[in-house]
Amino acid sequence: MSNTHFKHFISLFHSRYLHLSSSILFPGVTVEKGAKVEDCILFRGTTVREAARLSHVITDKHVELLPGRTMVGHTAYPIVIAKGSVI
Repeated sequence: MSNTHFKHFISLFHSRYLHLSSSILFPGVTVEKGAKVEDCILFRGTTVREAARLSHVITDKHVELLPGRTMVGHTAYPIVIAKGSVI
């Protein structure tokens, strides 16, 4: 289980491979093992690489978050990442 593809709303998913909580993942989103995604909206084609950590983040289409990256927004002020960005 190196990659997991999600095509719908995820309310809570936790395993030894990854952690997803209160997030919306659109079709074509890839979350690799060891990643943590909480309170996020990830649009089509977003890739969250191994061991990346996201909280209160909204990505536009085709965003890539590189391995080990940490992006933490706030409930009132989420981080918004532009289309096609690589971070």
